[in-house]
Amino acid sequence: MRNVLLRKTLLTAVLLTLPVIGSAQTLRITPALIDAAHSVEEALTTHKGHASTTIQGQGGTVTIDYQSSESLEVYLVPLHADASYTLTDYLRFTLPMATEGGTVSIDLTMSPGWSPKQQTWLLNLLSTDEKTNAAFTKMSFDDANQPNAAIIALRHLFTEEIYTPSSYHALRGYKMLDVSFTVLLGLVTVIGALGCLIFLREQKRKTGAMLMLILGMLLYQMRFSVDLVRYTAQHLTEYSHGTYDEAGSIHAVAAFLHTLAKGKESTLTVYVCRDGTNFKEKLLRYFSYPIRISSETEDTKNAQYAVVMDKFKWGFETIVTKENASTLLKCGDLERRSEKLTTFRDGTIVFRLLPSPKKF
Repeated sequence: MRNVLLRKTLLTAVLLTLPVIGSAQTLRITPALIDAAHSVEEALTTHKGHASTTIQGQGGTVTIDYQSSESLEVYLVPLHADASYTLTDYLRFTLPMATEGGTVSIDLTMSPGWSPKQQTWLLNLLSTDEKTNAAFTKMSFDDANQPNAAIIALRHLFTEEIYTPSSYHALRGYKMLDVSFTVLLGLVTVIGALGCLIFLREQKRKTGAMLMLILGMLLYQMRFSVDLVRYTAQHLTEYSHGTYDEAGSIHAVAAFLHTLAKGKESTLTVYVCRDGTNFKEKLLRYFSYPIRISSETEDTKNAQYAVVMDKFKWGFETIVTKENASTLLKCGDLERRSEKLTTFRDGTIVFRLLPSPKKF
């Protein structure tokens, strides 16, 4: 995703290192963690202006003096040593319009990737206007009005683990001050077990070591159970209404396609028009087998149906000619006469593709 951000970067904000002229009241911002993997992708697609840069410093807050002719949507994430980042560490907030200049103080400790040590952050600015007049005039890191590291670490530990497509296979685990709680607890548990084997009396060594290992696992499972119960309740509620977290309505779409095929699944081709990753497309391919699910350009001509999902720019319009009127679906590489069949709760739409006309 970082490469996508950099590829789409446009010079819509100029970062300057000029002294601040005058003073303004500081607006304190508590950013939010993103709650879905597609948030950044959607923001990039729906905003005309993009700019990316890196900032470096040490502290729990960053204070920015800036000017902007419109409000700016900001995505901020700490980078690892190899310039990579963890998607679930992303912070999101909005800088209000400040044509005469404004000052904001952003709480960086909201990200589980925050650390009291020196860090480099990837900053992404997005605007609705491609020619936004925006500039940073001063930036500084500090720890003013921040709780101590122990309180921040405890807050990080009880930050709910965000559910992402990767959660179908594995959870990232909890972090405190950019340190893996899973690894830390594992080391403490092993050291405690070894201590029992070394310092307890011989008849209690094995029992003590075993109890220490069990205690370590129970402590982690107690924390995990909080998120497990919460997600179970959330997913059961969603599923009864036709969606399942980031998988959306894919299971219902697949069932609908099987109904359309009526036993002839192996002869059916469905074109998928989408933006972002192919996560939902892969799920649809799995649930719809043996129906052919494809987003390849060559399949736009022979597909019998089309599924539009998470597509931000597409059109379905009526084309009127002297001979007749037809409804035309324009989505990605697809441009076919079509009939809208149904819309699912997550916004996914299924179309029947009609034979291509000679010319509109």
